[in-house]
Amino acid sequence: MDLVVDTVGGDTETRSMAVLKQGGILVALTQPPSQENAQKHGITAKFNTKFPTYADLQTIAQLMADGTIQAEIDSIFPLSQTNKALEKSESKHGRGRILLRIDS
Repeated sequence: MDLVVDTVGGDTETRSMAVLKQGGILVALTQPPSQENAQKHGITAKFNTKFPTYADLQTIAQLMADGTIQAEIDSIFPLSQTNKALEKSESKHGRGRILLRIDS
């Protein structure tokens, strides 16, 4: 993996560093990442405390639409099954994002 945006911190930071390839980038949003661990993994780790602008979000959306960056999706649950989604998340058996679908 080339890039991980860590929105959780703690143990997730450690696991995120482990999945990055040499030269990969970790962007931490909750706490300054361990530079010592980053060096051990041969990656760059940055701490971002800025809030994204609308233009930033548009750029990210376009990069995702183009396939330049990808998010691994484990499963998608309807909003009515929020409890099942939470159970899956807490079981730590998922791989990737667990999403809730909101239908109109």
